[in-house]
Amino acid sequence: MRKWYAAHRERQNERAKAYRRSHKEQVRERDKRYYEAHKEQHKAYEAGRRDIQRGRHLALTHSLSRDNYDAMLLAQGGGCAICGKPFDSSWPAKSSRGKASTSPCVDHCHTTGEIRGLLCVHCNLMLGNARDDANILLGAVSYLDRHTRA
Repeated sequence: MRKWYAAHRERQNERAKAYRRSHKEQVRERDKRYYEAHKEQHKAYEAGRRDIQRGRHLALTHSLSRDNYDAMLLAQGGGCAICGKPFDSSWPAKSSRGKASTSPCVDHCHTTGEIRGLLCVHCNLMLGNARDDANILLGAVSYLDRHTRA
């Protein structure tokens, strides 16, 4: 029987698609019942997938191992290297209804590629908007000092 299915995979896929198209409500209700009955297993599975995806993202994007990332996060006290705001555990970084994520951004030098630390999205954007130029940031500090009412 398995050999037949393997040999006729496309035919079976088309039959399954046709069934789902013609029985949309029944399939939707069945899926909903299954999800409700297995909600905790689904959440555990998704949490494991997020953890794997996080490791892959760090390795591919920043050549950073999970152990090094975790050590960096621990060394920073679990918060942003600039403002100190604590990070939450959501990954990948999520934004909901205009609220900025509190997941860490891996900050790196765009010239050398060297990783500098973990930042909140606000501080990461601040550095990016200043084009990583300390003079621009010092100018901003000076500007704020001049216009801050004590």
